[in-house]
Amino acid sequence: MSDSWFSRNTPATQAAASWATRWKMFAAFGLIASLAIAAPPSLHAQMESVFYSFPQVNGMSPYPYAGVVRDAKGNMYGTTWIGGASGSGTVYKVSPQGVATILYSFTGGADGANPIGALVRDASGNLYGTTNAGGANGVGAVFELSKGGTETVLHSFARNGIDGWGPWATLLRDKNGNLYGTAEYGGANGGGTVFELTPEGTETLLYSFGANATDGYFPNPELVRDANGNFYGTTYAGGVNGVGTVFKLTATGTETVLHSFANNGLDGYQPGAGVVRDGQGNVYGTTINGGPNGQGAVFRLSAKGVETVLLSFNGFDGVHPYAALVRDKKGNLYGTAAGGGLDGLEGYGSVFELVDGGVDENVLHIFAGGTDGGYPYRAALVLDSNGNLYGTTIYGGANLSGTIYKVVP
Repeated sequence: MSDSWFSRNTPATQAAASWATRWKMFAAFGLIASLAIAAPPSLHAQMESVFYSFPQVNGMSPYPYAGVVRDAKGNMYGTTWIGGASGSGTVYKVSPQGVATILYSFTGGADGANPIGALVRDASGNLYGTTNAGGANGVGAVFELSKGGTETVLHSFARNGIDGWGPWATLLRDKNGNLYGTAEYGGANGGGTVFELTPEGTETLLYSFGANATDGYFPNPELVRDANGNFYGTTYAGGVNGVGTVFKLTATGTETVLHSFANNGLDGYQPGAGVVRDGQGNVYGTTINGGPNGQGAVFRLSAKGVETVLLSFNGFDGVHPYAALVRDKKGNLYGTAAGGGLDGLEGYGSVFELVDGGVDENVLHIFAGGTDGGYPYRAALVLDSNGNLYGTTIYGGANLSGTIYKVVP
């Protein structure tokens, strides 16, 4: 994808930019990138099937940007950016038989609008998420949706330069019911925030990015937490070289930049998603751009801060990974590339696996852009207990409007 479409050079330029416009451009025009010379990958034995095809909304995709969350019965829950009774997005459920139910339609007012991030689900079946717009002040909200379908706005962002605005976070929920997330913009310094929200809806600002020239800004949606309560995540921009960071944030709000991406053609740059951690304190993630082939990379950052590029995309195995990785019990990593594939840089994306500590890559599926789906984009994969993978695409399927798909490695 052309860097200019997703350029985030300063907080001021990003405040003026619309995610909606950028995503529509993405869906309409596909992926554009500079030519890379590479050989087609070997496909690993696998099977992809479409679990559900989304219907069109006024002739276009409802844009299921987020991935799904599954319950014990195999039902899947997710969000669409548009659609529903008011056209401002939905929370949906799809049964194991592929029957879809809209659990809630956002009105675009105080209840929120345009949800982007994935949902989290508690033991009682309540769902929690964020909207990128709407809320009392029009710049996003955190919501709870009860098992019975009643929506409660837990927090409306204020765009007042303090608590942040424009969240597209997938929330992190602790055992006490507290929610943690990021707002891409705003905060005391204009570079985005990390926030905590109690079950009663009291917000605490844990950190405001942009406090100095190197701490990073525009935090990505996913946070992970260690046993000591520290948070780990990435920023799309900022850092020593201005092209993104991996950071650690203590429970009391002290930030440490663990890595500043270099934009030197080697380590990748501009991470578009959060990280996953292993038991040794290593973190793993993706960058949209950079790497030796210039089309994005998968990286590992050791507990001592040493970065290793595990995979540099070459076009035929995919390009520009926007989504977070998922890691299984054996240490294998799974992810998606937003574009590329058998048609090279102009393809519809792929699902990949890294095994043996990241040494070997298996391409599990290359999307054709037809009934199998296309452009997995920002939706992180979900693993079930049998090792099957589930995700969403924003294109393709029976109606060319996106899919929920399943890949059996």
